[in-house]
Amino acid sequence: MSPGCRIVLDRSPLAATPRGALDMTPEIRGALDAELADQTSNGRVPRAILGRYLQWLFYVGETWLTARMTSIFPQSDEQLRGAAWLGHLSLVGLTHPPASRGP
Repeated sequence: MSPGCRIVLDRSPLAATPRGALDMTPEIRGALDAELADQTSNGRVPRAILGRYLQWLFYVGETWLTARMTSIFPQSDEQLRGAAWLGHLSLVGLTHPPASRGP
C-alpha cells in the first residue's frame, strides 16, 4: 500500500471506528433492509448471504444485526430461516459432506 493511500485510510471515520461502520453507512443499511423485506422464496438468497457473514455483521453493526435477527431467521418461514442458517453453517464447512477417501 502506498503511503498516500494509508494516510487517507487512517483518516476515514470507518477505519477509526470499525465496530460502528454500519451505523455510519445508511445507504448500506437501507440496501440490507430492502433485501430483508423480501418474504418470497427469492428472500432466501439475501438471507443465505447475510447468514454467511453474521460474524462480520456483528463486528461492523451489532445493533443493526441484533434488531434484525428475527427478520434474518423468521420463525414463521422455515425456508427463509433455513437459508440463513445454512449460509451461516457454510462459514465453517458444515454444509458440505466430507470428501470420499476412496479405496
